[in-house]
Amino acid sequence: MNWLRAAVLGANDGIVSVAGIVVGVAGATSSRGPIFTAGLAGLVAGAVSMALGEYVSVSSQRDSQTALLAQEER
Repeated sequence: MNWLRAAVLGANDGIVSVAGIVVGVAGATSSRGPIFTAGLAGLVAGAVSMALGEYVSVSSQRDSQTALLAQEER
């Protein structure tokens, strides 16, 4: 069930952060191009950030398990 909690919190974080960027740019201009570009850039940046964070998390977990197994073998 932890995956569901992580998915819901991640989705909420992504929606709120991208919406905040879009609303902020929309407050500065009414042109659709910059608003769309800002939203897309926020979406891509959020996706890359989440992917790299998950990669680091999984890598550190794998390293911990490898070290524990090596210690048990000794």
